[in-house]
Amino acid sequence: MNVHTTSELESSQKKEYTVGSQNDGGTLSGISKLFYGTPNKWVVIYEANRDRLSSPDLIRKGQKLRIP
Repeated sequence: MNVHTTSELESSQKKEYTVGSQNDGGTLSGISKLFYGTPNKWVVIYEANRDRLSSPDLIRKGQKLRIP
C-alpha cells in the first residue's frame, strides 16, 4: 500500500508550463484556455504563481509557471 502525504499528492498533480512553448498568446488567459478550455481561469494560474509574478500582465516568453 502506498501512503502519500497531502503535499506529495499536490505536487504530483501540478504541472509546469513554459510560456510561449505552445500557442498561448503570451497571456495567462491564453494559458488558461490551453489547460482548462476557458480563458476565465487565469486567476487560478496567477494565484499559483504569485511568488513568480508581480502582476498578471507581466509574463514573458520562456518563463516557467506552475499549473495547478
